[in-house]
Amino acid sequence: KVALCDIDAVPEATFGFKVLGNTSFSGKRPDWKYDGISMDAFSITGPIGPLKVKGEVQFFDGDPEFGNGVRGKLKATMVSVFETEAQVLFGKKDFHYWYVDARVKFPPPGITFSPPLPLGVFGFGGGAYYHLAQKPLLNPKDLYSGSPPSLTNLYTPDANAMGFKATMILGISDGSSFQMAGTFE
Repeated sequence: KVALCDIDAVPEATFGFKVLGNTSFSGKRPDWKYDGISMDAFSITGPIGPLKVKGEVQFFDGDPEFGNGVRGKLKATMVSVFETEAQVLFGKKDFHYWYVDARVKFPPPGITFSPPLPLGVFGFGGGAYYHLAQKPLLNPKDLYSGSPPSLTNLYTPDANAMGFKATMILGISDGSSFQMAGTFE
């Protein structure tokens, strides 16, 4: 962990990297050669002004399924009221591919319908992807987990695919009795 400064209102950062090298033997002694630095991932957690953020970026190189690229996600809450989430995936195999997705959530009562219906819209989202195809869901119970599945578990590179997503979050106006999210893809 790295504290960016001694001020509580500034987030903390975490990162991982590898120092690469090659070893050969010259006689009976090892000969070490520096071969570069590889960044694996970094994350940031904490306040940035009125926002509370939590995000991470991961780099991948030579992955058998995804080739080379970067994926990331960010969650930001503004003054404990509005919450946004975003995910991205950019990569290259024999072709370039990408995915972007974002969602915003509103606090109760959301955007209410006219009375007498106690319903509200608690959020919406959207996204698009290019040269990625959906993988079949292996277990429907995965959809009910506390957090959404990783992008790499949902999509795979495919040079003949593309798509878009639209999401709406609806619920009872109190915000806790019932909420549902529907996505058209």
